[in-house]
Amino acid sequence: QSESGDALEFLEHIKVDLTNIPVGMDLDVKLYRNLADCNSDTPLLQSLNLNNADEHIDWSEAFGSSDDSDYFIKVVPYFTSSCTLPYRITVNGLR
Repeated sequence: QSESGDALEFLEHIKVDLTNIPVGMDLDVKLYRNLADCNSDTPLLQSLNLNNADEHIDWSEAFGSSDDSDYFIKVVPYFTSSCTLPYRITVNGLR
């Protein structure tokens, strides 16, 4: 591989999929760079699809940026939340 190819392998690439959302629920998913951003609700990226449509986040770090943060993912009910109805969240990335 080339030097630029090697360097790109060290960039953070985070993929979040929120699926199998029950009918009648609307859940959103948000990605935050650190706890302070999570507490102030300042997401790095978010997915705000309507109703029970699947939510997806696909974020890649810019070359030369710092990845020394703890990333946070939050599932947020837009309406009709439940403590018993299941959904699926899949997270890939975060080396």
